[in-house]
Amino acid sequence: MEIFYWILLVVIVAGIFYGVNRLAFGYSGRHFKKRLWAGLLFIFSTPLFMFGLSMGVRLIEDNGWLAGSIGFITAIFYFLNGLFVFISAFRLVNPSELFGKEDAVE
Repeated sequence: MEIFYWILLVVIVAGIFYGVNRLAFGYSGRHFKKRLWAGLLFIFSTPLFMFGLSMGVRLIEDNGWLAGSIGFITAIFYFLNGLFVFISAFRLVNPSELFGKEDAVE
């Protein structure tokens, strides 16, 4: 029965990653500011994700170190995913739109 809980946990975590990515990229579309905010939301919600996952693992396994380890490892991937969403926003705009056009010096 324990293997069923671990498989269920993997499916739930994969579903959360898929759902949040789909929501972030679907909502932001090709808008620079929305994609930036989606990336920041990912990054700042990482501790909540880690805490929730650690408490979920704690229900399955009584060892605190295992719950913390799994929560920390998946939170690293969640954070990197948020960083990817944040950095991908800069691909949507030209550098001249961010920094302004430089005047030609003659």
